[in-house]
Amino acid sequence: MDDSDTRPSIACYRKDSFRITSVARHWQALEMFVTYTVTEPEDQYYDCPNSGSDDESHWDDGYHVNEDIRYAVSQFSHQHRTFLFSLHITNTLPRSSGHVRFCRWDRAGIVLTEPFDYGRDPRLLAEFFVRYNKLSAARRGFDTTAAPATQAESKLLADAIKEHLGKIKAEVVPPMHYLHLTLDKDYPTYKIHLPEIGLFGSLEVIVRRPISQDEVLVGKCTRGYVGFLLGEDRLVFVKDYWAAIDEQDHYVMSEVDACHHTRLHKIPHLPNMQHVAYVTTGDSTPQTTETPELSHSYDKISRRQHIRIVQDLVYNIQAVRNSKQLVQAIRDVLVAIDAAWRADKLVHRDISANNVMFTADGRGALIDWDLAMLHSQHVQRQTRRVGTEWYASCDTLKDMQESIRKGPHTIQDDIESCFWVLLILSNKHLWKREEYLEDTEDAEDVEDVEESNSAPLTELLRGLKRILGEYRRLRGCAKRLPWRKRRLEARGMKEPEGFDEDFERSKEVVALMKDAQYVISLFDKALAQDGWPEHDIECRFREYDGMFEVQLDPCLEVVRGIRLEDVLAVIPAFKGNPNPDVKTENKLKRRSEDDVEAGPTKLRRSKRIKAQHNAG
Repeated sequence: MDDSDTRPSIACYRKDSFRITSVARHWQALEMFVTYTVTEPEDQYYDCPNSGSDDESHWDDGYHVNEDIRYAVSQFSHQHRTFLFSLHITNTLPRSSGHVRFCRWDRAGIVLTEPFDYGRDPRLLAEFFVRYNKLSAARRGFDTTAAPATQAESKLLADAIKEHLGKIKAEVVPPMHYLHLTLDKDYPTYKIHLPEIGLFGSLEVIVRRPISQDEVLVGKCTRGYVGFLLGEDRLVFVKDYWAAIDEQDHYVMSEVDACHHTRLHKIPHLPNMQHVAYVTTGDSTPQTTETPELSHSYDKISRRQHIRIVQDLVYNIQAVRNSKQLVQAIRDVLVAIDAAWRADKLVHRDISANNVMFTADGRGALIDWDLAMLHSQHVQRQTRRVGTEWYASCDTLKDMQESIRKGPHTIQDDIESCFWVLLILSNKHLWKREEYLEDTEDAEDVEDVEESNSAPLTELLRGLKRILGEYRRLRGCAKRLPWRKRRLEARGMKEPEGFDEDFERSKEVVALMKDAQYVISLFDKALAQDGWPEHDIECRFREYDGMFEVQLDPCLEVVRGIRLEDVLAVIPAFKGNPNPDVKTENKLKRRSEDDVEAGPTKLRRSKRIKAQHNAG
């Protein structure tokens, strides 16, 4: 996110905060923002007559909501918060005083107070700040499980990231796009504490800037970090998001429950989970949004609950080197899908190129089980839209238009999604055509798979196209044809030509597709063949196209732009030493003691900051 223009009218800090010497510390210490606007006399406030009203005309009140949203998104992006407060002041010309609104933001929305004239009644404004100053950090909206990291802990993270970038440069590990964003010096470094719960022990992870995040205010607001796991001294991936709590869909599992389920049943080809849990406060109370309760809009605003997941590093499927690695990864994902189905009818429901990953040794891994459900608990009609449109099965895709599905999601839907992932990525990287599947609605509608320099892949795609097309065409015949045959015999009529063949083939196809074993055998047959190219896929990632600039850590000088290639140009290649700088506990403790500040008036500054101060 570009924060160069994100400067509110007033930024509020606590009196005991450390002196602001960097952009990162500015964001770390920021308590709330205050926006100030000047309006013409005819501009008046209008409040919604009914709570939760959708009438947007009531918002035409001079309240610059878009500007305030941008400030709130920036503060949520740089800090670990459950909610935050802000003030909006509007002065009406030619008067010198104006109106104030108190605002409360969380991941479910914003709650505004009625405006009051602070010139006539300044007591309310003063009392707000007095009461706010007496609140604990949790009551002020801070996530108390994330504390500012020391300088020594921040260096541990930076050193580990630079070492991993060196491994990418030396081609020891696959590329991980946007990994270098972790070194952005404009973001503060935090130490996240995850308590012991269930099957997982307590952990502490150092994180800085997320490598991926939803730059929105309301919703899941997923943030993905590459963090340093203290105690094990290695990099891990941290997923942090706010999951919707839907009281109506009791059959839908949360990702916490799904991960515990897969761990209990030892489902293969999943990332090694280090910790999965709901984030709680100090008194073990779950962190949830309160906007629905405060606005009395339970039926229009979904409550959300904070979830945090720590897992081993896996890599985007688009970073594979050749088509054989691509097929191997999807084959392993099919094994995970099949094992989850056999264990207890668990289906993933969101197979896509974003959720099919692979490990450093080239094996597949399936992530993001936040839409998973137990098939045995599914009702006959689902009211939530599931899946990613590009990779959804044909049944799911058709039902998306009505936002309701007449039947349950099955393993066959997940299998078909794997076919679309393979076909779309092959089309993108091998044939390099984006418009190939724009009008495709069914596996049988897919044009004849083109010949490529990977003959086993071509044969595999054709085999998958054939079995999935037959399954969709004949799956109902096993039930309908016997009834139709008895009806024809009762009328003394003959069966049409091919009737018995269709009936027998339908039973065979339905039996083959009852699980993923037959499709997995097609993958195994293709992988056992010769003729796989060694390097027929060029790693392609979506770039930001220079939308903003990033200043990296001073130890890397200053790198403008965000392309991974620019960062690797100044990173030394990995030389093979697995532990280039092992830091003992005493060193970490000594550095931590050096970071302790004597007080606001005795803050030590680096030579670089002093030079900038003297030059100014």
